[in-house]
This record gives sequence, structure tokens and C-alpha cells, in this order.
Amino acid sequence: MMNSKRISAWKTLCLVALFALAASVPIMADTLPDISPKDWPAPKPKVERFVGTEDHGVYRYDYFGNVKQYTDKDGMGDPNAYTLAIDKLGRLWAGNLNTGVSVFNGETWRNYDVVDGPIGERIFDIQTCPVDDDVWIATSAGITRYKIDADEWEHFTREDGLLEDQASSLAFKKDGTLIVGTQCHGLAIFNRNRNGDYKHAKNITAPDRYGPGNCSPVPLTPSGSGLPTNQINQILVARDETIWIATPTGLVKSDKNLSKMQYVRGRDYADKVRGLWGGAPKEWKECPKDIMEQLLPEDYITCLAEDGNGTIWIGTRLKGFMAIDPKTGRRGTGDRESMGMADNYVSAILPMQDGMPLIGLYIGGVIKPQMELTLKTQNKPKEGRPVYSVAKSGFAPLPSPTKPPTNEELRALFYKLKSLKPERNSSRIVALNDDWRTQGNWIDRYGRHSGILCAQGGGGFNYFCGYFLDELQSIGWIGRNFKAKTDQLRNWVHWRESEDTRVLQCLDLGGRKQSEWDDHKETYPMSLDGPHVYGTFRVPPGQYLVSCYFFNKDGHSSMNRIRDYIVSVKTMKIPETLFEKLGDPNIDAQEYYFRASEGAFGRVRDFWGGVYKRFYIEIKENEFVTVRVDANYSFNTIMSAVFFDCIHDMQSTARSDNPFPVRQSTNWALKMNNPIEQWWWRINAMDQILCQRDQNPRWFYPTSRKDAFSLIRSFVIIKEEKPYSVSEIDPIDKKVIRSDVATLLRSVQLYELADFVDFTNLKYASYRWSARTMAGRNNAIDHKWDWNEFYKFIDQGISRQSW
Repeated sequence: MMNSKRISAWKTLCLVALFALAASVPIMADTLPDISPKDWPAPKPKVERFVGTEDHGVYRYDYFGNVKQYTDKDGMGDPNAYTLAIDKLGRLWAGNLNTGVSVFNGETWRNYDVVDGPIGERIFDIQTCPVDDDVWIATSAGITRYKIDADEWEHFTREDGLLEDQASSLAFKKDGTLIVGTQCHGLAIFNRNRNGDYKHAKNITAPDRYGPGNCSPVPLTPSGSGLPTNQINQILVARDETIWIATPTGLVKSDKNLSKMQYVRGRDYADKVRGLWGGAPKEWKECPKDIMEQLLPEDYITCLAEDGNGTIWIGTRLKGFMAIDPKTGRRGTGDRESMGMADNYVSAILPMQDGMPLIGLYIGGVIKPQMELTLKTQNKPKEGRPVYSVAKSGFAPLPSPTKPPTNEELRALFYKLKSLKPERNSSRIVALNDDWRTQGNWIDRYGRHSGILCAQGGGGFNYFCGYFLDELQSIGWIGRNFKAKTDQLRNWVHWRESEDTRVLQCLDLGGRKQSEWDDHKETYPMSLDGPHVYGTFRVPPGQYLVSCYFFNKDGHSSMNRIRDYIVSVKTMKIPETLFEKLGDPNIDAQEYYFRASEGAFGRVRDFWGGVYKRFYIEIKENEFVTVRVDANYSFNTIMSAVFFDCIHDMQSTARSDNPFPVRQSTNWALKMNNPIEQWWWRINAMDQILCQRDQNPRWFYPTSRKDAFSLIRSFVIIKEEKPYSVSEIDPIDKKVIRSDVATLLRSVQLYELADFVDFTNLKYASYRWSARTMAGRNNAIDHKWDWNEFYKFIDQGISRQSW
């Protein structure tokens, strides 16, 4: 069963995942680049294909050569399918951009979002377990397991042993052992016991190359043992259980126990060493020519596949593809120059029965190479696991949505939270979950305290926002690793007006304006370690949620698609005089950043859809916050906004032993099946979550999402009037519930869920935004949020509307 990562085409079909169904090995007829699905050759009998695309949904190519397109209009969550899988019941699973996963049973689509399916809205990979056929989903907020026989959902996060929740790839061993590749924290191993339950066993990581004293982000050698980096792109478990790992820093080959790992780099590794800040170390030696010729075409490995002969196919970002016979060491390569490919960026590889695979290109669709590789003779592929076909009749039922917690589960959650004690020695800076859903609609969600919209003021000026905008000072700058005598951060306004919802809202104009900082990296070789974008900020001491927004508006064109960053946040103590000079191209402040011992980081890749990278941070007196966007050997480094939200501006109240005294006049008391107890435990559990936010924020922000979700699912179901009518809730109780849920969403920074629950009444934001559009630019400078008016608006909304 095959799935793949993202493949896009310039202004045409963006092919992501390729499936051949109802055969022992996936099959697809030859295709040529830049042709539409209707022109594809007819498939062999009993073969059906599904093609996932970016922006154009899923294409179904049936037995007779007919093509049908499915999008969000047909029931998908959004018109993006970044990964596909078929379960044993013949249902197609499609991973979406920011709406979870969509499932198709051959007749009907149904979307499962974060409130009733996977724990994260952005889906990176979907795989099925070879032992029990359960469906596993790698998301932006953890891992979700759909138990196919029990029709139940289960979630795994940092609370269960992951070092980070952003999972990039999943792979299974024959015994069901799960190997999880994370975006930038290495591997996590989960063992399966006899009962089919999974428990975290261990994490495997490379040295932290972003901490103090580790100024080289890559190894200095062309090969070595262990992981060369903690950034994992894809994992492949071969039929002989050899494990292959694709990274941006080479290819890893391991035994089945991951105890003996060897990596080999690309031929550009030496350029990266020479491109380090200060140049190559004195003790470093150039790689001999004969060894250099044995290296990979380049360091950045995008995808992996194994054909029926055991040949390993390797995709790269800039150098096409490569095939290796592990037994003989023979190899072959293909690229744009040698084969006339439309692009060298290979995003997916699908092996075929005749030996030559299908190659998915980022730009240029799909090709089948016509070439001879210096490999052994291609034989008929060995039999693999069956590939299930989407049913033509007798459609399997769609999965059930996530069930709300029972009273017993809510009670257990309450006591678990109540028994937690504050963690005294935990980190002051913690990476949180990504937000892919909010996109450019930041007003009333981010920047409540203060924020900076990079370059949105135009003319090289930034735009400051938030109620306490006067308390924010910021300076953007770039690192000093560049060849020119001087260089500096650049401010760009690309689109003064836009209807694209991924573009940030603009307070002064009322519309949307696309702007960003950039480090001028496009003028330097990608092998240079820098310059990188830095933003240093001064805000009052306290606890904050720091959110950085990224949108790759040119992600489908030319080199702009080559963007893959490491975003880190640190606190620095620097002289006041230095802060004022950070933008001076003659001043080098990087040493202060590296000297800072505490920080957190995450990875930003494939952000055509727009994403917020979020962090919890505790700021002390005389500390400056620095956000660093590491180019990570990409083309040009950009950032659109940084927002600060003070945690204690989102107050929870310390409640009594009876925190939610439901009014006895509520009509529920007259019913046989009295639901008051359900409400009592929900509100008690929610109150404990809010108390933990105040008492134990270092635990709360990285781990509370899973607990909060169970409560939010309850409220969503109640909002849908299941199992009783919401009109029976007493108006005063309704107002308290509404206020508490709004507080919960803001506290866990789950702003993206406001669209589901609709308790935060974001109509206020759109109202004020429209009013500002009419008032014009002149009034924007003095604007501050009027919170009394905001809460008055919410109260009026409650009285006017039913829940």
C-alpha cells in the first residue's frame, strides 16, 4: 500500500499520492508530465487509482478510464490531500491541510476534524498497521490511532512520550512496532503488546545542534554513525526490515532494532561545511574525490520507496532521484538534465511491476523514466501485502466520530488534574502545537497583548498592534554570515490588498496586506549557514504565548518552494545600548543568542497553507525575547508576524467546592435522564484545566490539549442538541457556560476551534474590522481594543441568539 508526501504542479494538477488498487503491488500506467487526467492511458483491468492534489482535491481514475474529481464541495474537509491510504474495508483516507482527515467509502465522503477525529488539523502521513490494520495518522498536534475493529479513536502526544507533537512520518515493523519520525526531534518508538495496546519505548535523537556551543547545524563528515540530524522527512521499513530514514542531512540505513545506524551525506555536504560562520574548522579536511563520487547527489532527501526487487528509490530536492541495490551497491540516477524532467524536486516515488517507478515532481506532474539503471535485472516483484480496493458496491460504513467522554472519564480527568503538582524545575520556554486553521484571521485571536506585523506599515516600517502595543519594542535583524561587506534585514510589502484568507488581516485598511521580513538569502548560496532572520523584542516580565506566522505565498514557483526552516525562541540578557544597535549591519549579536542556554524550537515546512508556530515563555526582568528563523539551507528566509498574548490577561476564577452550581430552575431537573451530573463533571474538569494553567503553566501548555479536547467535544455535541435540546438550558447557566468555554479556548490557545464552538463571538472582531475600513487609515494609529465594549457585545449576542 502506497502513500506519499506533497507533489505540486505549477498552475496545474498538484499530484501528492498515487494509488493502484485491487492488485498485490500498486500499478499505474505510464504518464507524461503536464497532461490532464483525461489524457492518461487506460489502466490495466481491475486497477483503479486515486491521486491527491494540493488545492484541487482528489482525482479518481476508475477501471474504465473515467476521471472524477472530489473536493470540499463533495464532502472533503478542504481541497488538499497531502497523503492517502486505503484501510482493510476499502475506505480511502485523505490527509488535509487544516481540517483533519477525509474518508471515502466509494459512495460518500465524510470529514473528521479535530473535534471528532484526529488530534491535529494538519495531516502529514497516514499508515496502516500490518498486524491489526488500524489506521494511524501523523498530525501537527500528535498521533491519532483509529481502531478499525472497535471503531474508536486514540491519541498520543508528548504526555505519552513524544519529544514533540509535530509528527512527519510513520512506519511499522512486521510485529506492529511503530516508528515515528518527528519534524525536528528525531525518532520515537512505540511497542505493541499482546493486547494490541501501544506504549512508548524510547526516543532516538542526534546531538542538539541548536543549543549553546553547537554552532554547526550539520555534521562535518560525509558519513558516520547515528542520526545526522533530528529532522525526519520519511521512514521506510523494507521487506527485510532494514530501516531507511530520509533527512535533510542525508540518508540513514539501520538494522531492524535501530541499534546500528549509519548515514551517508550528499555531495553538497562540503559546501555546507565551508559555508559555516567563520568558515570550515581548521582541522577539517576536504573529502577525497573517489569518496565524493560515492556520496548521494545531495543532502536533502525528500522521499523513499522500495520496489519488488528490493531496490531502494530515493528522491531529492534539487538533484532528481537515485536508485540503489542494497545487495550489490549498484546505483542509477535521473535528473532534469539527463532525462528532460520538468523539475528536479522529487516529492513521491511509486514502484511499478515492470521495475521502472513513477516519479512525482513538485513542478511537472508525474513521469515514468525511460532509462536503464546499472542495477540487477528487474524481475517480477515479490508478493506483498494486499492493496485493498474502494468498493464498487456494498459500501463499508464510514467511521464513527470520536465519542464524548463519559461521566466516569470526566471524573477521572478531574481527579487526575486535581492531583497534579507544580513542576518547579521545568523549562521556561516550551514549543506548543501549530495552528494551521486560523491562517490570516488573527484579529481577536492573536496579539491581544501586543504584536508586530512585519513590514505591514509599508515603506520599511512595521505595524504594531494589541491593547498594550506601547509596551512592545522590537528590532528585526539578520545574522552576520554573508559575503558582502554589509547587508541588512529587508522589509517587503508584496500585496497591498488581497482576498486570500492566508494573508494577514490589516488593521489600518480593514482588508489584507501581504508583507514579511526576509534575510536576502536568495543572493547567497543555499549551502551558506545564514544569514537567518532574527527578531528581538522587549515586553514586560510575565508569562506569554508567543506566536510566529509564516505563509509561503510563492511556494509554487521557482526556488521559492525551497523553504524549510527551524524556528527557535530564546531569552537573552544584552546591554541596552546593544539592543538599540541590533539592526546595524556592523554589529554582531549572534554570540549573545548562542550563549543563551534555554530555548525551544520547531520546524516550518510545506507552509503554502499558512501556519503559526507557537511557544510558551516566561520572561524575567531585564530579558529580551529573540525569535530566530534559521534558513536551514533553504532559499530565502521569511516571517510575517510575531504576536504576544499575556497569559494572565486571560483570567480564570478560583472556584468553590461547588464551582458550577447549576440553577435548580433548569428544566433538566424534570427529566427522567437528568444530565445535570454530566454538566457538573464537565465544568469541574474544565475548571481544573484552567487552574492548572495558572498554577502549573509549564505542564499545561504542552500537554493539556488532549484533555481540553475531550471537553470541547462534549460542548460541540451539546451545541448540536444531542442528546437533548439546548433551549432547555437556563439563560443564566447558558451565559456562564459560554464564558467558561471561551476562556478555555483562549487559555489553551485553541483559537482555531472557535469556529466549531462559536462561543467567542468573533463577530466583534469582524464588526470592528469593517468599521475601521470605513473610518480609513487615519484612525488606525490610535486604535486600542475596547474590552468593555467587547464583553458588552458578547452579552448582547447571548441575549439575541440561541446557543
